[in-house]
Amino acid sequence: MEEVEFSQRIVKILDEKTLQDTLKKATTQGFTVSGFSKKIYQAPLAILVLAMKTKKRKKGFQSGIFLKCLSELDENILESTLAQKWLAGGVSRKEAESELKNIEISILKKQKQHEYVPDLFEIDSSIKGNNIEDNTKVIEKQKEHIEKLKATLQNYKILNNNYKKEIENNGEVIEKQKEHIKKLKTTLQDHKILNDNCKKKIEQLQKENNKLKLKDAEELKDKISREDAIEELKTEINKQQEQLVEMKKEIERYKSMYENAPKILCFSRKEVNKEIFPFYHIEWISEWNNNLVKIIDWKKYHEIWVAENDFTYSETKTIKDMAKGKIITARNLNMLIEKVGGNN
Repeated sequence: MEEVEFSQRIVKILDEKTLQDTLKKATTQGFTVSGFSKKIYQAPLAILVLAMKTKKRKKGFQSGIFLKCLSELDENILESTLAQKWLAGGVSRKEAESELKNIEISILKKQKQHEYVPDLFEIDSSIKGNNIEDNTKVIEKQKEHIEKLKATLQNYKILNNNYKKEIENNGEVIEKQKEHIKKLKTTLQDHKILNDNCKKKIEQLQKENNKLKLKDAEELKDKISREDAIEELKTEINKQQEQLVEMKKEIERYKSMYENAPKILCFSRKEVNKEIFPFYHIEWISEWNNNLVKIIDWKKYHEIWVAENDFTYSETKTIKDMAKGKIITARNLNMLIEKVGGNN
């Protein structure tokens, strides 16, 4: 129900005081009625109804001014409450329209109950039984009654037209709602298809993601294995390096020991196994030569070892003389080794 229609219908059910209070308030806010500029509240109801359609610049229809002023009256006034609900919009507006219809129906029912239409017999009896003056009064009353009936009929027509308009409006609304529902169903179907496609896409992506996760897990496992192998190799390299350092130290120690070891000059046909004497620096001579007397630096040797059976007596004697007491002799090399403490 539009604003103009609601205001036109509610103005018809207002009592005189409520109508006057509303119009007085509305006049201060620009509400006007053609031909009743000073005493607007004296305007006939039909003219007030038409005045609701008058447009005000930048304010819309006068019906808006009227409803606003009506809503600002005492809350105990039913019509004021209806105006408040209608202006609130939404569900409240629907409630106000429904309540207004119920009030209109109630008023029409009351009017119908209080109407009295005398039949022709009663009219005829009244005319025959009374004088002309009384008959004139009866006719006047009948005219008044006819006018009331006309007004009631007019109200019924207006109410009927309002209901027709409302039905037509509701029909249009229903058709629009049907179209809207149809569009919503189409949209819903489109969304359903889109949703199904999205689900399929998500499932596909999840499968691909799972494959990638599995691949990543395998690659990670391989990476961890390689890293572990690298760490093991690093550990092994560190151990080898540590061992190498120790070996170098050992070599240096043995080298130092060898360089500082007592120097031995051994005379024998067979070469002495130097590993038997790790703490001696042994030089070996297998054959005697007289030139050796001058060539050899006899003083640098700690001891002179001689296997006597491998040389002549004179050669042995010469060696002993040159050794000057630093000599150890034995019959053969094996006995010599045992004598000096070696392990053959």
